[in-house]
Amino acid sequence: MPGPHLFLKKITLEDVLVLSGSIDPNGNVVAPAGSLFLRDGLGELYRNEDGATKWVRFNILIGSITAYDSTGGQTFTTTATTINLDATHRSDPSFSLASDEITVSENGDYEIDWSVSLESSGGGRTQASSWVEQNSVEISGTRGEHYLRQNNFGATSSGTINLTLAAGDAIRLRAQRSTGGGTCETQINGSRLTIKRLS
Repeated sequence: MPGPHLFLKKITLEDVLVLSGSIDPNGNVVAPAGSLFLRDGLGELYRNEDGATKWVRFNILIGSITAYDSTGGQTFTTTATTINLDATHRSDPSFSLASDEITVSENGDYEIDWSVSLESSGGGRTQASSWVEQNSVEISGTRGEHYLRQNNFGATSSGTINLTLAAGDAIRLRAQRSTGGGTCETQINGSRLTIKRLS
């Protein structure tokens, strides 16, 4: 029989066995097919598929982080620049924010949602590009354009993408002036990066 450290609860609800514990049940927990397992501390819910040790996790939101630029005023021209991320609305333990990058601590499927807001000064009709990088490499399908027609008028680019990430992967926002002679500047509270773990 498993020790008390494995299961905190073992109950039957309408002929469905519900187990809970702190370990990954795959390969570790034997139960009838259709049984449920709640992994403590992570909020992960699994269903047994084979009447043995194969468990499939339900595709639900497991954790998330939202980081944003609370200061703005970051300027750049033709040199690609990492967008400042210096504050969070929420952050689960499986994410960390440092040096304007969000790092994930577990393998899984993630949803990445972002927004970058820029304005220009020192010259009209300026255009900038922004994009998302994974481990310092641009993620295909994330590039957006900002047409900054007049000084102190802004433009925003945003998007959402789903990716499979590995533990230790780092995500950041980047931007660069693409045409024109103006200086690009980030807007206060204008750029945001949200990462949600789905499975």
